[in-house]
Amino acid sequence: MKPQALRETNMRTSTSAKTPVRNDISPRLALKVSAVARALKYDELAVSQAVRAGQLPSIEIGTRHLVPTMALARLLEVTPEELVAAAYPPAADGPLPAE
Repeated sequence: MKPQALRETNMRTSTSAKTPVRNDISPRLALKVSAVARALKYDELAVSQAVRAGQLPSIEIGTRHLVPTMALARLLEVTPEELVAAAYPPAADGPLPAE
C-alpha cells in the first residue's frame, strides 16, 4: 500500500469543519523532548537534561534531540500507541499537531 493511500485510510473528515481528523493514534517515529515531557508528566528541563546525559535514548539532529518512540516505549514497557496518546492528549476532535 502506498504511503499516501495509507494516510487516507487513517483519516476521516470532520462533519463541521471538513478538515481531516485522525481516527487512530499512529506511532510517530520520534518525539520532541516537549512531547516526551508531556507523556511522562515531567518537567521539560529535567527530560532535556536526561536526554543530554544519555539517560533517555535520543537522536541528535543539529541542536535538536528527538527521542525514538519505539525505544522509549520499550523502556517504559508501554505500546508506542500508548506513548503517543499520552504525548498528544486528544483535543476536542482535532487533528494531531504537525511537529
